Amino acid sequence: SVEPYAKLLHETLIKALRKINQNQTALQPYHDISERFYHELGVKLGPSIRSLHKDILQSLNHVGTNITAVKSELMEKACEGAFFCDYEIFKHLYRLEVRSAERGANSVLICLVTMSSYHNAMPSKEILNEAMAILKDCILSSLRKGDVVARFSPAQYILMINHTKVSVEKIVKRAVERFKNAYNSTFLKVSITTEPKVAILPVHVDKGQ
Repeated sequence: SVEPYAKLLHETLIKALRKINQNQTALQPYHDISERFYHELGVKLGPSIRSLHKDILQSLNHVGTNITAVKSELMEKACEGAFFCDYEIFKHLYRLEVRSAERGANSVLICLVTMSSYHNAMPSKEILNEAMAILKDCILSSLRKGDVVARFSPAQYILMINHTKVSVEKIVKRAVERFKNAYNSTFLKVSITTEPKVAILPVHVDKGQ
């Protein structure tokens, strides 16, 4: 909590958890530090801690595991709303959806949600982190379970939406309205761009509104 960017502390914690055979638990501090560095600082973790992560995954997938145990590990905990993952996983899921679309399945729409100040400048780090955390919750609760969300950059979320089911405009407006009701700080602007393009105007979020 005091030194959230101290890689050595996180690495030491991961090693300690591994020594007491808490490999599944050891994944959490890795994901925490990875998200901080990638999304807040825009840098990737060094090779030593990434090597630890690889070793943990290999130890979890040991020889002799039966199909029931594998299925149990694959299952997601009960949750509502869209699926949130890191961008690397998002890319693989998108490519899978593109393959499905080539076989005649439903197509998907990519949506980029960008946070900025009224004059299109980057908000301060503290304001941005707070606002993005609230926006994330609003997006996840507004989308369906089959939709996917990832943090694309410190000020952006990328969405993959099955636009054959519901109106994309309606989905995005619902998420932004929830954000406006939940966030009551400085003046910000949430801009939405889509591909294929859909006419959605930027939405201003103001404390006074």
